Amino acid sequence: MTACFWGDEYDEQQIVGSYYVSGLDGGWEEPMKDAYLHFRDEEFGLADALLPRTLGNVGFSKKCVIMLTSAPSKQYYIARIVPGADREVARKNILGPFNRQDFTRRLEEVNGDTLVSFTYYFDNL
Repeated sequence: MTACFWGDEYDEQQIVGSYYVSGLDGGWEEPMKDAYLHFRDEEFGLADALLPRTLGNVGFSKKCVIMLTSAPSKQYYIARIVPGADREVARKNILGPFNRQDFTRRLEEVNGDTLVSFTYYFDNL
């Protein structure tokens, strides 16, 4: 006998703090597919995606999470990390979309520098 469980094909990975990425597991040592940014809070757990765009790359610092969405229109986003935030506060603190030039300028404003780099890559580009 075999069975199929709804949602068991999804994997989640903590990025930083309460920020997670959830997507289709790509298999053994393959990148996650159809990845979305989520926020885990006490009331809702890992609820709906904070950003309704699939992710290509994600990076983080103590102050923010940076994201590059997948094709066809690659756009940059910055999620400011707010201590004690819930899911709605986290959603309201997402900045973007930006082109690369505006993203670099805003990243310096939010983070204090532009040294944050993409550390997670997904199979969406």
